[in-house]
Amino acid sequence: HKAGFAFVSSLLVLLVGFSIAVTVQAGRLAAERDRASEEAETARQVSDFLVSLFEVSDPSEARGETVTAREILNTGVERIEDELEDQPLVRARLMGTMGSVYDSLGLHAEARPLLEQALKTREELLGPDDPLVADSLKELGNDLMALADYESARETFERMRTIYEAAYGPEHESVGAAVYELGRLHVRTGASDEAEPLLARAVAIWETSVGPEDARLAVGLNGLGYTLYEMGRFEEAQPLLERAVEVWENALGADHPDLSAALTNLGLLHRSLGEIERSRAYHERALAIDEKALGPDHPLLAQTVANLAILHAVSGNFAEAQPLFERVLQINEKAFGPEHPDVGRAVANLGILHADMGNFETALTYVERG
Repeated sequence: HKAGFAFVSSLLVLLVGFSIAVTVQAGRLAAERDRASEEAETARQVSDFLVSLFEVSDPSEARGETVTAREILNTGVERIEDELEDQPLVRARLMGTMGSVYDSLGLHAEARPLLEQALKTREELLGPDDPLVADSLKELGNDLMALADYESARETFERMRTIYEAAYGPEHESVGAAVYELGRLHVRTGASDEAEPLLARAVAIWETSVGPEDARLAVGLNGLGYTLYEMGRFEEAQPLLERAVEVWENALGADHPDLSAALTNLGLLHRSLGEIERSRAYHERALAIDEKALGPDHPLLAQTVANLAILHAVSGNFAEAQPLFERVLQINEKAFGPEHPDVGRAVANLGILHADMGNFETALTYVERG
């Protein structure tokens, strides 16, 4: 019975193959289930820690004293160092969270050791190629870029992109984030030609992976639009920046701090086109958002103030420009110390302003320092 025997033999081969496939699939599902369970437990412990941290603002604990966000953060960092030694991944997650919040407050030097320790812990426990390691690299890279350690930031973002691409494939939203950060770094260092294709790729990835109404897409549109503006390609930049404003407004509301970036860039664009009043309206709206959201000493606010000051200066309104430039210098020196490139730019702008006002000795002092 050759035909029957051949059929049964083939069937047995198929069954064995199916059995192996089911076993492999079951193993994968079990591993994913265990990972999800671990992540859920980590999230619960992080939540419990953060809830307990905010108890310091309870009236019965604060006893009438005002508790600031920075004081809560400082308390949290002290507790992380003293607690959770037996839960290193939870500790790493909290360090990354605290470091990112320090970063968002403009306290970049305070953020760096926390972010470095979070990265080190995840590398030791999860291996160098785990996506959570890439998450830590992203947080650290942004901090390094803010501190003007550009070469270290580039190496960090390159490694982040490699891990994400290996884990998720080249079109995943996380790869879009890595490519965007690399592009933003090139913009920061004046390499717009290198930035443009990276930012265009980030936009294309996010357009597909997160959709046309997601706030992350607005981030990419704004970055690409600004880069094209820097390259003098105003007609290409304007629709991208206007779309970024539209997406951000719909996704986050009209007063979200992210929105001020695109408003500022539209202000720069219209200033370059000679449309001064339209430019002023964008800059003033951006400044109102940042002052409300960020507070008076945040370095991102300094950028917004500087752009409005430059608009006044090029319009010949020196008396309005001078206190704004002085405010920018004060904020940046407080945030970064006396030797940061943003301080250099602020000092140089004051020098140019004093030269335009005819105060040449004062201008020379500022320009030489800048």
